[in-house]
Formats: sequence, C-alpha cells, structure tokens
Amino acid sequence: MQISRLLAAASLVVVSLAGPASSQEEVDIGPVGPSPYDVVRAWHKPFAKQGFAHGGNSGIWAESPDRILVAQRGETRLPIPIPEEYGGYAGSLGINTLQAVDLRTWQNCLYILDGDGNVTEIWDHLDYLCAASEGPGPHRIRISPYDPQKRIWLINETFNQIYVFSHDGAQLLMTLGEKGVPGADQTHFGRPQDVAFLPDGRVLIADGLDNHRVVILDKDFNYLSEFGG
Repeated sequence: MQISRLLAAASLVVVSLAGPASSQEEVDIGPVGPSPYDVVRAWHKPFAKQGFAHGGNSGIWAESPDRILVAQRGETRLPIPIPEEYGGYAGSLGINTLQAVDLRTWQNCLYILDGDGNVTEIWDHLDYLCAASEGPGPHRIRISPYDPQKRIWLINETFNQIYVFSHDGAQLLMTLGEKGVPGADQTHFGRPQDVAFLPDGRVLIADGLDNHRVVILDKDFNYLSEFGG
C-alpha cells in the first residue's frame, strides 16, 4: 500500500521532469465538446497601484472556495502616460509579463483572494524572497492535505529554493536549498518545479529542469532518498 501511494504521488510531480514534446509532433485530441465551466470575465479584481499591472500568476492553490492563494511574478510597470488602449492587464498593451523582465518589479508576489475575486490579504512582507530575481521567480504554491498545520509551500525555481510558511503567512518556517546555488546533492536543487505529499508525512520534490529527479523527504523534512536523475 505504501508503495502504491508513493507511486501515485510521484506521478503528480514526475511530469515536471519531462522535456517538452517536439513541436513537429501532432496529437489527435479527438472531438472537443462544450466546456462544462462558465467563464467569469474580470473575476479577479485588480489591486495594483497606478502605473502597475498584474505580473502574471505562476501558482494558485484553492484551499477553500473562499480562500485562494496566488503567487505572481511581481508586478509589471506600465508606460507613462498609460495608453488609452490599456484594458486592465499588461497583455492588452502587447506586454509579455514573463519576457519583459525590464518592466518587472518584485512586489505583491503573494496574496489571497476570496470567492468573489477580491484581494483579502497581501503578503508583501515576503517580497524580499523574490527580490533581484532574473528569472521567473515563484513557481508553485501548495498545501499538504495531510498537514494539520496547513503549512504553505512555495517553490522558487530561479533561486533553487523552496520556502515553507505558517498558514497565516506571518512566519517563514523553513528554507530548503541555497539561494542562487544549484546542485544535485541532499541540500541543493536544480530549478525545482513542484512538491507532492504522502499520508505518512513524506514530501516528494520534483527537482526538475536541471536534475530530472524526485527527492523524497521524511516527515521531519530531512533527506530520505531520491530517484531519477
């Protein structure tokens, strides 16, 4: 049973280790029917100050219908004066928020929405964890369904680090990896991508883009083993 659980959880993160499919490959997805979902346009209410726009979300975790955690790649500076065609988001001006690093400012990287798309909390006291990043920065945000403390995990691909916060975001409880130092040993990562959790407390880390491995931590978050690579 433990082996099957391990394999099931590993399947959630191992896809992060695979390389991109060939652009020449054609995939037949079959007939596409109507979407079972209703699109609510402009659901996410803007909150950036004058002259800034949303920087592009990189991770979302819906803890409940009324508490949705969002990690974004900072905010994007808009041209001043703001063009009339600005539609409330950087893309309306032809700005690619991932590529336009010269317009990026690492502020308001973590925040919480309610079920109506209103921002209820902004954790700007944690912006320093992303400051000076020259890459995509925060990448995934997760909470283990087996953790009674509901600690929050944030993966920072660029800095090769993983952060663990208290449920209210007030405290940085733990940092895995060394900032800006890639590696493939027990305490370093190579652009990690995601985490998954097992019922017994073990944590699986998809240490993906450079190392192509899954690192397994025990319930106390100590290195246990790994596979792949």
